[in-house]
Amino acid sequence: MTSYSDSPGLDRKALKQPDEFMSKTQAFFQSIVKNFRAVLAIIVLFLVLGAAAAFFMGKKDAQSDTARNAKFLADKTFETELKALAGANVPPLKEGEKAKAAVPSAEALEFKPMDVDAQLPKTVAQYRAVIQDFSGSRAAQEARVSLAALYFHHGQIDKALPLYENAVSSAQGSFDKATSTMAVGYCQEDLGKYSEAVQTFQKAINLGESAIKGDALLAMARSYEKLKDNAKAKATYDQVITQLPNSEYAKSAEQLKSAVE
Repeated sequence: MTSYSDSPGLDRKALKQPDEFMSKTQAFFQSIVKNFRAVLAIIVLFLVLGAAAAFFMGKKDAQSDTARNAKFLADKTFETELKALAGANVPPLKEGEKAKAAVPSAEALEFKPMDVDAQLPKTVAQYRAVIQDFSGSRAAQEARVSLAALYFHHGQIDKALPLYENAVSSAQGSFDKATSTMAVGYCQEDLGKYSEAVQTFQKAINLGESAIKGDALLAMARSYEKLKDNAKAKATYDQVITQLPNSEYAKSAEQLKSAVE
């Protein structure tokens, strides 16, 4: 009787050797076991990095909310202080005089020359706190511009200028940078630094924001007039007329140019 092992179609030596699939599978699992610690370390590292990223993003969002809230509170403080200041400026009634229906509003003080630090101390302190405590945030940038505008609108240009200059360097977008650059130019113009203002307005134009182009060109022309350079003033007005045709800027430029000697 012929046994299965004695079958002429079988190679006894081949039966003792593992087939190729089993060899590769065994080698694969051996490799995993051998490198288990390294693989585990990589997995743990990714988990730690993921947790750290989630924690950082959550903390950043929370800080942004806190910064925005601080800026909002500073804005409300400004409104409160301005209203109180307006009320303090109401002249006392004379004997027998009836109270007037129209009471001076806070809006009437928005562009009135004043010592901002003395008249609006809480507002200034809160804006400066946002700028310092949340440096680099959008809220800090907005607080910087708001405080600069306060100084500018109330005639303290020397205090507004450095804040606007900082706003340019910390701007978080091209439009913000352009508008802050324009504000720097206006400060320089008000301070009589017309040559510097011309250069600043040109920088604003070079940023490529079409929304400020008309104002910037008109301001440049105005500064050239102050410098008694009427030829450049007229040429700049011509730029407005040519580059912004059929606009309100072009109409203003035509009128202003006609007044230049």
